[in-house]
Amino acid sequence: MTTNLVECINGVLKGTHNFQVTALVRATFYRLNELFTRKRAEVEVSMFDRRNEVFEVCEMPSGMEYAVDLRHQQCDCGDFQVDRIPCRHVFACCANQHLDRQVYVNEVYRMDEVRKVYEQG
Repeated sequence: MTTNLVECINGVLKGTHNFQVTALVRATFYRLNELFTRKRAEVEVSMFDRRNEVFEVCEMPSGMEYAVDLRHQQCDCGDFQVDRIPCRHVFACCANQHLDRQVYVNEVYRMDEVRKVYEQG
């Protein structure tokens, strides 16, 4: 899992290794913002059962459909279960229903947990 995360970060930061810190932060923000905007536009929620938190999401333009169960934190693509962070299908469901996607991020990825790793014991 760490390798995939590092590769993802390297992809976002590609071409910024000589930037000053402030320019690096700015570039990271704008690149991630563009990435999430583009990925969110590639999927749409076609059906949902809000009471049971189950959604059907359709990817564009392929037409592939995925079932998302927010209550059990599962998606047919499998990424949500494996990575324990919301996949783009979950992002689409959260955007469609105005839900906070941070609720679906596993606690190991939260900043307070990351800080514990670097605390001196």
